[in-house]
Amino acid sequence: MLHSKSWTEESMNMVFLDILKALKDSNMEKKSMALSYINQYMGDAKSVASSGTQESFSLFKTNIVEVIDAILCIQESLNKNHEIQASKFWFNYFSGNWPLENLDIFISRIVKILLVSLPYVEDDDALSNVHLSEVENSFPYNEECPLFLTLREYSAYCLSKLATAFGNKIIEPLVPLIERNIMDTNCAYWKKESAILALGIVSEYCKDGLGPHLSELAPALMPLSDHPFPLVTKTTEWTISRHPYLISLIQFL
Repeated sequence: MLHSKSWTEESMNMVFLDILKALKDSNMEKKSMALSYINQYMGDAKSVASSGTQESFSLFKTNIVEVIDAILCIQESLNKNHEIQASKFWFNYFSGNWPLENLDIFISRIVKILLVSLPYVEDDDALSNVHLSEVENSFPYNEECPLFLTLREYSAYCLSKLATAFGNKIIEPLVPLIERNIMDTNCAYWKKESAILALGIVSEYCKDGLGPHLSELAPALMPLSDHPFPLVTKTTEWTISRHPYLISLIQFL
């Protein structure tokens, strides 16, 4: 790990500045190393905080907004080499209890990135061959033991934490993206499935905000609850079960 009891606050701050510089570097190798280091750095910060001595991370806390923006820029480049490490940043952020107010100005960007990262596969042929046994232990993620291995699990976990923290505030950037994929008859099913999953994940925390949109979504969800692709059916049934109003709408269709 990066942290050492023998290190001074100055030395830890120098490490942080090097990491931040590398996160913004155009060199892909440097970005990859920086992502790995920032996750170690945040892990160290969590460990140090639990011991009651977090002063060594003062510069990180002061510049966390700049770090968040750099991480989002990396993710928005859609470079698959950085997907998992960048997603680990959000896991570390939420599990490390960093201040949620830092995320307020980034909600729209974070929502878009998490939705892009939710698909189980990126091809309908591959989706049709997914067996439920492949996902039964990690659907949509195992919150009791979040040792995630996939981008989908990280994204599902972080979307749930974002919804828990901000509730209906995420509806404005989220719903148009969900509606577009669920209601578009020409949308690929692998995209539909991930949009349905996102709807299910946030339903528990955004009931009031979602309510006005469900009357339009329900007719599109109904046929997907009995779909030839097992994962589409499982995800749709799970999502419907998450919102009482959606259950009642489906029953009357």
